[in-house]
Amino acid sequence: DTGAPLSLWNDAGHRANIQAVLDTGTVEMFGMTYASSGPTTAGYELWLDYALSKNLDTKFFIALPWSDFPSDYTAAAYADVWQPQHDGPWHDFIDELRALYPGVEIFCIPHGQVAVEMFSLFEAGNLTDVSVLTGGAGEGLFRDYKGHSHVGEILHDTMELVWLNAIYGVELDKYAYAPGYITDIKAIAKSIMDGHDPAYDKQ
Repeated sequence: DTGAPLSLWNDAGHRANIQAVLDTGTVEMFGMTYASSGPTTAGYELWLDYALSKNLDTKFFIALPWSDFPSDYTAAAYADVWQPQHDGPWHDFIDELRALYPGVEIFCIPHGQVAVEMFSLFEAGNLTDVSVLTGGAGEGLFRDYKGHSHVGEILHDTMELVWLNAIYGVELDKYAYAPGYITDIKAIAKSIMDGHDPAYDKQ
């Protein structure tokens, strides 16, 4: 919750640190996350207004995280929480921001879907790189019960690949990086981005 745009704006220290970077006028892309503590566009508008006042060409992305407390769900139920929220209300939220800022590029990154896909693989016994759903030291898909912002290494590394494709257009099936997992995480990340509605991708 402290990382929500409105929370960061209302924290004088964090706001000053971020604004100092924006004040250089060289920021080309500004990214934000979502938390239920800031469910409206208000915090996003504050940051968009400030960033655009320093560089009118700034592009923006917002990444919807995965859901809290994964061990409270089956994999199917976990997917039923995140996926409809992303494909429906979340895209509507992006559209709302776009309507407020015509001509400004605003897109989203579906990195939260990585947790959904890997939870499903784990439950089916097809994720041999981790031994438990929740556990530390690289053993678990998630590092603790909350799960949110506490992902295991394989989730973290797969989300990085989603971001590489979403922001930089890296072709993951041609990307030379070898992650070192049994699971083909590049293929998972590529599948997620291939299935993402292109209307909400970086243009």
